[in-house]
Amino acid sequence: MNAPSLARSSLLTMGVLGLRLLTQASSLILAVRLFGPALYGNIAAASSLAVVLGVLPNLGAGTLLMRRIAHEPDAPADIWRYAWPQHLLLGLVLALLYVVLAPGLSHARLIPAGCWLGFALTEIVLSPLIVHLSMTLQALEYVPRGQLLQVVPLILRVLAMAACFCLPVARRLDGYVALQTVAAAVGLALALRVVRAHTRLAWHPRAPRREELRDGAAYAALNMVSANSMELDKVLALHAAGAVPAGLYASASRIVFAGTLPMVSLLLAAQPRLFRHAAHDERGLRRLAWQLALVCLAAGTLAALALQLASPWLIALFGPGFADLHQLLPVMAWAIPAMSLHLMAAQTLVSIGPPGRRLLYDLAGLLLLIALMPPLGRHLGVVGLGWGLLLTEASLALIGWLWVALELQRRSHEDRRPITASRPAE
Repeated sequence: MNAPSLARSSLLTMGVLGLRLLTQASSLILAVRLFGPALYGNIAAASSLAVVLGVLPNLGAGTLLMRRIAHEPDAPADIWRYAWPQHLLLGLVLALLYVVLAPGLSHARLIPAGCWLGFALTEIVLSPLIVHLSMTLQALEYVPRGQLLQVVPLILRVLAMAACFCLPVARRLDGYVALQTVAAAVGLALALRVVRAHTRLAWHPRAPRREELRDGAAYAALNMVSANSMELDKVLALHAAGAVPAGLYASASRIVFAGTLPMVSLLLAAQPRLFRHAAHDERGLRRLAWQLALVCLAAGTLAALALQLASPWLIALFGPGFADLHQLLPVMAWAIPAMSLHLMAAQTLVSIGPPGRRLLYDLAGLLLLIALMPPLGRHLGVVGLGWGLLLTEASLALIGWLWVALELQRRSHEDRRPITASRPAE
């Protein structure tokens, strides 16, 4: 397979993620109009917990595939043999635990009992399988097509959400949850059809090997910690400041993450190359890593400025219930370059070293978020929530790239270390 150039792959991926950005923007606008800030804050907290748990059933199989594909052309079929039964088994167990425990952990008291099962099926069972299939195409360097697999269910979710406006107000949340689950199921069926057109998927199950469980569990742990740092903030916001500020913060955080999508497209396109350079081309690895950092800094800064300019229009679009966003968006806009650098540093660390390094990195970020957001939220209200995210992401960006620099320097010294040979006996 002739891999497309990084620039071409990034542009194509950016086009797909542009569609994802439009889809997420439509979803956010419809959600805040459909539910209002208080109920939306509860929904964001509930779904965030489900998204975090949804990382576990796969047990890092997608990342293992990314690592093995360069040496094993049959890796997609072989890994799928154990990935799908493992995912369904663990996913159903975690879904049951979520339904039982999540209402108390999240404090999302406005969510009816029947909706928790819908969140579990959508985010823990169905959507993560779509992500694994997307990573299969990404490992084969069909990055834009892989991302498109994740965009199609989001488009279906937007259509489902728009249909909820036809329901009575008291039934809108139930309808929203049920239709989201249907959209995820349809998206999974389409994803299977697309992936089978590009590679073989073996369906006869097998047990995972010991090294697959060991390495996959390490990747799953770091992915879960990483997901926690991206999703737990909605739960912390609800605990620290209440339903309405949490709803304002959740909407602003979705906007901020959407602003990072161009940099995420670059990361996804560069991910297979980072793994390849780390294995075979040390000079290319250093050059690519620092190019990615500079692009993230420049593009993230431009995105932050654009968000500040666009914030009055966005607030008017969301409606009067979100007027307090005018205090929050100018602060959170600067989380875009910081978050972009954080995500790129995290992926670079995974590519050039064992997963334990990123696990420590993301765990430090999670602890920092827990330390900063609740007290700032309690003392400064919704603006304090924004400062908590910004300070956390800026710290992670700085720590991450310092760590990358040290790791690249260490690898460079090892490459230059002279090989001593014993002198033959005279």
